[in-house]
Amino acid sequence: SVLTPILFFVIPFAMLIFIYIRHPETERRDRLVFRRQTEMLILVHQVTDNTRLICDYFQKPHTIVGFNERVAACNRATTLASMFRVTNQEFAPFMTTIVIAVYVMSSYASVTSNAITIGEFLTSVAVWRSIGGAYQNAYRDMLKVQQAAAPLLNIIHYMNLPVD
Repeated sequence: SVLTPILFFVIPFAMLIFIYIRHPETERRDRLVFRRQTEMLILVHQVTDNTRLICDYFQKPHTIVGFNERVAACNRATTLASMFRVTNQEFAPFMTTIVIAVYVMSSYASVTSNAITIGEFLTSVAVWRSIGGAYQNAYRDMLKVQQAAAPLLNIIHYMNLPVD
């Protein structure tokens, strides 16, 4: 079928384009999570260094409110980044389903007209499912590489901080 090579090459191309388009926003969200976590750590460091002053000048409620605000901001950023990441992860299975649906829609007439047997048709669907599974694994690996970028940037940030 003419559709086979087209679908075979469209799947990885669509996945690459999807990652390319969503990468800046994914990176922005990961950086936001990093900033919120850093803000929380800075506050914890300040509180542990200045515990005596906080207690002596009755600043516990103010410190607790500040910490709660930072935790809430960090949780919001983490939730939004996770939601975005889930959408990224579910694109490959979605593409596999679309390709199988396109194959079924383009081939069902051949089955009804007895041009191909039902066994050939089901075997072709199984082949498309396994091709989609292979592409999903490759896509998952691409996402892992993309997700590794943010922690590496964090390490670079911390390594470039001034030393005491």
